Amino acid sequence: MNLLPSLRPKWTGDQIKSALMGDNCKQLAEILKLYALPKQTIYDATWGKGAMWSGVDTSQYYLYSSDIRNPTGDAPRFKLQDFCDLYYDDCSGDVLILDPPYMAGKQTHANLAEAYNNQNENHNAVLRLYLGGILEAYRVLKYGGRIFVKCQDESSGGKQHWTHCEVMDIMTMTGFDIVDMFVLVNETGKLMAGHAHQTTARKNHSYWLIGMKPFSRPSKRKDGPVKVGRKINFGTD
Repeated sequence: MNLLPSLRPKWTGDQIKSALMGDNCKQLAEILKLYALPKQTIYDATWGKGAMWSGVDTSQYYLYSSDIRNPTGDAPRFKLQDFCDLYYDDCSGDVLILDPPYMAGKQTHANLAEAYNNQNENHNAVLRLYLGGILEAYRVLKYGGRIFVKCQDESSGGKQHWTHCEVMDIMTMTGFDIVDMFVLVNETGKLMAGHAHQTTARKNHSYWLIGMKPFSRPSKRKDGPVKVGRKINFGTD
């Protein structure tokens, strides 16, 4: 079912903070407490090994998993598919999780490229991947549905890229309202190795960006018939 804005999930347990030191499975469990309800339909479009779900009781949700290659272990209701071209029906999911490869450097970081099936040649390729996935998420989510987007800033081609800001712009441009942001600090302290020098700070934190597909709303036009729906604004008035 769709949730009216006044009936969004409310958490009454221990305080959930915007920043956490730990791993994805710990933080995802907390995000779900705020932005998902039991028995809701959740699409994890980038399942991978499913490690981030190890701290979550998945039986309380209708969880569907998918990826572009077969999982190494059990995956609930798994479907082999690209997150830019999902088989789910329009307006069918309550939550969609998107955690694509967010690092450029297919050749320079070969081990990470293999682990995360990273084919990104440069930072623009990273952004195109996010754009495709977020557009598809908007299609399959119900009105009032939430998207959880994982990302991390990076240095690529000798330039700093503030990926979380760029991804938030993409989410807004494609129609989502940004409702929250979580920061995850690497608990182990293990950072990228193999570099003899550095010119900028090593990135030891990442982000979860939470967006909501807004409910249809009447047009503000005073003339003509009232139109219901949301117009996506790509920069023109």
